[in-house]
Amino acid sequence: MNVILLGPPGSGKGTQCSFISKTLDYNHISTGEILRSSKDKEIKKLLMQGKLVSDDLIMTLVNNKLENKKIKKKLYI
Repeated sequence: MNVILLGPPGSGKGTQCSFISKTLDYNHISTGEILRSSKDKEIKKLLMQGKLVSDDLIMTLVNNKLENKKIKKKLYI
C-alpha cells in the first residue's frame, strides 16, 4: 500500500509521516528532504530563487531514491 500526504507547508505532513511510518513500519520518503539534500547545482539554484522544480525532475529524484534504498514490503510516501 502506498500512502501520499499532500498539504501546504506547516500543515503537519511531516509529523503525521513520522507517526505513521513508526507505527506501521513504513518507509518515509520526503520530496522536500530529497531536494534540500541534493548536491545538484541547478536544483540548489531553483530552491534559492524560490522557483518550483519540474514534475519530471521530482519523479526522477524519487525513482533514484527508490532504486538506491532497500525498500521494505510496505512503503510510505
